[in-house]
Amino acid sequence: MRNRINKNSQHLINFLEEKSNNGLNTITIPLQKKRKVFDSFEIHPIYKNFKICGINVERRVMPADTVFPIEIFNLVLNSLSKAEDFTLPNGKAQGNRMDDEALSSNTIEYIVAKEIYKKNDGDTIDRRISVISNVLIASELCESRPSALKLK
Repeated sequence: MRNRINKNSQHLINFLEEKSNNGLNTITIPLQKKRKVFDSFEIHPIYKNFKICGINVERRVMPADTVFPIEIFNLVLNSLSKAEDFTLPNGKAQGNRMDDEALSSNTIEYIVAKEIYKKNDGDTIDRRISVISNVLIASELCESRPSALKLK
């Protein structure tokens, strides 16, 4: 079932439309944790029926899956709005399985994998938190905390 777009998700959509000149340009998203080779990545909004339905992330950042449906961001923003202190741990997908201590059910990585990609406890998942958190921080909806994301 599709979640309704909340005011924070609408703010994100407005940010994407404005920064991309309604889809004509790519958007450069700065990385919070700088990499040796690069300190930003590019995204491009995906439109369907004149509405943003997701973003496409450049392949060097997400080689396995470059499309991020807007529902991912809506789910994360809804989850953060219900969390204590509006903060959730990121989770660590790399080297862990769903419901391991580093990838427990209260982490953003777990919530996205479970709700969007229908993964189960014990499954391995692709790491998506960098894209999710950096886009939400660039849109000024969230701020970075040590190993966590906080809704402003």
